[in-house]
Amino acid sequence: MIHVFFSEGAAGIMKLHQEAGKIDPEDKILTLAFMLDQGDINESYDSTYRLDLIYKMYTQNGQIHDTDQLREAIYSYVDNVHTLIEGAQSGEPICIYSENSPGDVSGFIFVCSLLDPYDIGVQYVELPQIVHNPDYTTMFPSLENILYQYLDYVLSLKVEVPYFDVNFYATVLF
Repeated sequence: MIHVFFSEGAAGIMKLHQEAGKIDPEDKILTLAFMLDQGDINESYDSTYRLDLIYKMYTQNGQIHDTDQLREAIYSYVDNVHTLIEGAQSGEPICIYSENSPGDVSGFIFVCSLLDPYDIGVQYVELPQIVHNPDYTTMFPSLENILYQYLDYVLSLKVEVPYFDVNFYATVLF
C-alpha cells in the first residue's frame, strides 16, 4: 500500500507507526507537500516556480540554516510523485490522508489528476472538522495531532473512492 500525505509532520508520524509495527513495513509513505493552495496553480508541480515557492515559504523567517537538506526534501516530493505513478501503474493500493485545509484539498485533486489515466480507485481518509473522542473534542484537528495518539480512529475513517469519482475530481481544477 502507498500512503499519501500532504505534510511532512503527518507522514513522519505514520513512519513512526510503521517503525513500531502498527502498519506494514512494506508500505510506502509519501509526502507531496507542494503547497498547491499557494501561488500560481497553473504552474507544474515540478516547475522551478513551484519548487522555489516552497523553498521561499520555508526560509522566509531565516530560521532554517541547512538549506541543502531543505532543497533535498523539496525535490523528494517530485520523486514521490514518480513512486506514486509507478505504484498506480502496477495496481498497488493507494490511500490518501487529508484534512479540511485548502492545501490538502488541492493536494487530493492533484493526486486524482495523476491517477486518472490508470483507471483505479483509491482509499481516502479525511479528518472531520470536529473530532469527538472520549478524552476530548476538538475543532479543525490536524493529522499530526490526531494520528499520533489515535491511529485506529484515523484508519476507521477510510472510505473507498471509485475510479469514476477519481476521474471527476481530476477534472475539477487541473
